[in-house]
Amino acid sequence: YTVKVPKANTSITVIPTSMSTKAASITVDGKAVAYRSSNKIAVKDGQVITVKVVAPDKVTTSSYTFKVAMV
Repeated sequence: YTVKVPKANTSITVIPTSMSTKAASITVDGKAVAYRSSNKIAVKDGQVITVKVVAPDKVTTSSYTFKVAMV
């Protein structure tokens, strides 16, 4: 995915949400975060942000990659 961010902005807020509230863990760029927590991230053009969700079985994972495009 590509996230278009105005050039004047220096950060965005990421609020990770999964299909289930029972996810074993959620990370944003490798940092453990809570379900639906507000996470401010400094951004620059071309930066990649990764959100990883681990299912309740602690085996199944889903990763989402977002590339920042300053516009």
